[in-house]
Parts: sequence; structure tokens; C-alpha cells
Amino acid sequence: MAIANCARCGKLYQKPAGVKICAECVQSEEDAYRLVRDHLEANPGIELPALSAATGVDESQIERFVRQGRLAMLEEHAEGLVVECQRCGAPITSGRHCAACTEAIAQELKASVETLRDRQLGGRPDPLREKRARDSSSWRQGR
Repeated sequence: MAIANCARCGKLYQKPAGVKICAECVQSEEDAYRLVRDHLEANPGIELPALSAATGVDESQIERFVRQGRLAMLEEHAEGLVVECQRCGAPITSGRHCAACTEAIAQELKASVETLRDRQLGGRPDPLREKRARDSSSWRQGR
């Protein structure tokens, strides 16, 4: 394990792979999450500023919980907790992008992959493109 500075408090800690904060900050974040979750269950429909004021948990941290989908299971209680799609600004209840933007990003990525594949083939037709298209449509249809 590597040694790193905690991204939250700056303290040195042994960094497991993929973990950016120390164990104390992880515990603090979990305590904040439980506090937000419990308050949200007791006060359905509460909005972000009021939830932050009532719990003492920073709005940005609550927004992070929403984006991570950690409050999605409380959807009926969390109707007042919406964040904006990072691409178009539409209101969403979890994640980074709305469904429309997620689909658009997927299509753009697919088009980029096809463009790169065409460039690699130097203008020659891709012998596997037709097979991939058939396989993809068969898979979507549940065959």
C-alpha cells in the first residue's frame, strides 16, 4: 500500500487502491450520510438547503451523496433533493447526467469508436461491422 495525503483533511495515511481519504474521514462521511438519511426519512420532501441547515452537513456533501446514488433508495422521501445534469442542467435525482444526455453521450462515443476504427482500416470496409450490427440488434431483441 502507498502512503498519501488525505484529500479531505491532508493527514498522511496508508492508501488502499481507489481510496482518496483516510479512515477517519471515511468514518466522518459515513456518519454524515447516516445523519442525512435519517433526517430525510423523518422529513420527506425536505429541500437541500433546509436539510443542510437541519443536519449541519455541507450542501456540497449532500449533493455528492445524491450524485453517488446513495439516497436513491429513499426516492419517495428525497423528492426535494435534485441536482442538475452536468451536461444540460436538467433536474436529476442521482448520477451526473439525465437519461437523454446519457444516451447522447453513448451515441457520441459509439460514433467516435466507429470513426477511429474506420481510420485504422484506412478507408477499407470493416468486415466485422455488419456482424457486430447483427449481433447487437439480436442481443437487444433478446435472442
